[in-house]
This record gives sequence, C-alpha cells and structure tokens, in this order.
Amino acid sequence: MQTRSTHIIANINSSCTLPSPVAVPPRKRQRSDAPPSVTQGLNTGSKRARDEFFDALVAGNPSAKDIIITRTIDGPDDLEKPELLRCFDLLHACGRATQPDATLSTTRKSIEGFLEAIFNGWKPGRGTVASEEKMVKPELDAHVDAEVVAGNICGSEDCKTHVVAIATYTTTPPLLKIGLFKREHLEDQTTPLCALSCTNVNWKPSLDMARELRSLLEKKVVAKVHKYNKHMAVWQARKMILAWAKGEDDKEGCDSKWGFIDSDQVKVVLMGLGQDGESRGAARG
Repeated sequence: MQTRSTHIIANINSSCTLPSPVAVPPRKRQRSDAPPSVTQGLNTGSKRARDEFFDALVAGNPSAKDIIITRTIDGPDDLEKPELLRCFDLLHACGRATQPDATLSTTRKSIEGFLEAIFNGWKPGRGTVASEEKMVKPELDAHVDAEVVAGNICGSEDCKTHVVAIATYTTTPPLLKIGLFKREHLEDQTTPLCALSCTNVNWKPSLDMARELRSLLEKKVVAKVHKYNKHMAVWQARKMILAWAKGEDDKEGCDSKWGFIDSDQVKVVLMGLGQDGESRGAARG
C-alpha cells in the first residue's frame, strides 16, 4: 500500500519534476568550549540556552552554576509553585502585621487581588514594570489627628462651649502631641485653651478621656500603617519577581520579616498617651 506521502506525490502535475535527492552531510554546529557569559542572560525558553547550561554542568565547568538563566514573567500564570507560595507568605505576613488574628483563609480571599495589583502596569513580553516610579520603595508619610470631648466650659447661663482634646501623630517630622482647645460648636474652629487658668470647666474623668483618645488615635494610625504595608507588599513582590526573571534568588522575607510595621510598633510610638489606657497622656493644659 502506498504511503500518504507517495500518494500525494503521484497526484502532482506530471509537468512538475521533482529533483533527485542529494545527500548533504549534516552541518555541525560550532560550539565554543568557553562557558556562557554570566553577564548575558539565557532565556529558559531557548533550547540552545538550556543545552549550553547543561553541557557546562556535565563538563564540570566551575562557573556553570553562575550562569544567569532568565525567563519572561508577564503575569501570575508564569509564576511557579514555590514563587506563588512566597507571594502568599508575603501577603499573609502583611495582613498579620496589623491584624494578628488574620488566618490563612483570610489571606486566601485576598491573594488573587494581590497578584493583580502586583502585575498592574506590567509590560507584556518584557517581564518588567511599566515605569521606574512603580519600583520606588514606599515611604510612610502620615499625619493623623484624633479628637475627643474633654469637658465643657460653663458660663452664667449654660455649659455649651466644648473643651476638646486633640492628639496628633506625624511621621514627618516624627511627632506626638496633645493639646486642649475650646470650641463653641462641634463644627467650629478650635482655639487653644490653657486649662490651668480656666476654672469654670466641667471636666470628663481624665482616665476615660485618655483611654478614648488613645484608642481613637491608635485605630487611625493602624489604618494608615496597614495601607502603607499593602504598598510595601506589592513593592516587595515586584522586586522578587524581577529578580526571578533575571535568574536571581531574592532572599527577602526568608526569616518571615518583610519590613512591615506591626501593631506593637504603633503602641510604642503612642506611649506618650498612656499604656493601655493609663492616664499619663491626660495631663491638662
């Protein structure tokens, strides 16, 4: 029985003659004994690159392990299982920094959104971010105010003028301060108040005021820190992925510390307002 290829040839127009096959000796690929340059990345998608790498290993070339093998990473689908695990660990550490009770299930709900944020603005086919701005390390720049009513100034007819305690924390410059102010109505501007010379104030219990003020300021600072940590997590992940694409191993986070700010650090910077509701920060005026 004729093979399919013979059948096809037999049906070619008889005016078309096929040249006789000529035996051509296979061309030997020239290969240098020198190892591939460690400064020139070899893409794992290239068989030639893999051949050179494996040949160097077999030949016992001491520099074989230093050969840089690159690859293109355009999205989450290009990440290998150990790399996905590193990204998951990174996000979990980010969550636990300000939410110590965060579980693996909590992180699981957020991981796809995290991966999407990492590759937002990525250059397809080039395995890099769209602009250098996206690789600038985040900085915490916070200015947070918290305010509670500390009492009321009583006049001849009423006690409608509020005395408010305002605590402020800033990172630039690093500063924690507390002051007392008077305000006719809650929506009005405040005026600094010297409580020592003001004898007609009906004060709230100082311990209650300190606890309320510290708790409110702590929540606001933690919210700022959590937002900063999320930006830091995206930056850390991009840095890792760029290193993987270059054939490098980014060791960041191997000790489970990724440079995140945690809730205990927030408590430390707010010690001036008292520790767990103590009244050290409740001194008036």
